[in-house]
Amino acid sequence: HVGAKAASLGFLTSATVLGRKRDAGSLSQRYGYDLVPAGIGIPFKYYRDFVDFPENGELRTALNDLIESAKRPDVTPKQIAAKVLGVQALFYKAKFPPKMVERVAARIAQVLPNVPKVKVRSSANAEDMPNFDGAGLYTSFAANLTKTDEPDTVCTVVQDGVKLKVKPKTLACAMKGTFASLWNKRAIDERTFARLDHASALMG
Repeated sequence: HVGAKAASLGFLTSATVLGRKRDAGSLSQRYGYDLVPAGIGIPFKYYRDFVDFPENGELRTALNDLIESAKRPDVTPKQIAAKVLGVQALFYKAKFPPKMVERVAARIAQVLPNVPKVKVRSSANAEDMPNFDGAGLYTSFAANLTKTDEPDTVCTVVQDGVKLKVKPKTLACAMKGTFASLWNKRAIDERTFARLDHASALMG
């Protein structure tokens, strides 16, 4: 349902592992503070619903073409890289299903009240698994929750020193950037080398 990072965070916050400060008898209560940070997990279903949203048909078509191309030995790395840029650009301008971003924002406000900035962490199913750790393949983005998301905003990803940043720095753009990072060229290369099925790759 969720990626390995989100699942690990949920595991660690269990009262029988590290728990929260409020959990009687937990390690966090013993030390007097939460030993792991608070966060939420965005389910893979959100990624599926985003890609399958009827208004994002152009994205689905380009993504299917990229997946098929990645399987073919006659398609060059340069051609794959060009297709990656096209697919990611379509992610950045795609539409969210109604209320999806609002549901995520509301849950963040519940778990992290009055926190103005968050990191939208990549959490894929194609990482942290036996014989494939996937470290560094995907990209996480910071979001400023005080910035307003506009429904028709086209997001961009820019290089800032060694870091990639989304503009505008909204929750919606950070989610789009993280979803799109499932198709980073390095991730496709490594999944291909490990013989993982690209069509089954999902991002939380």
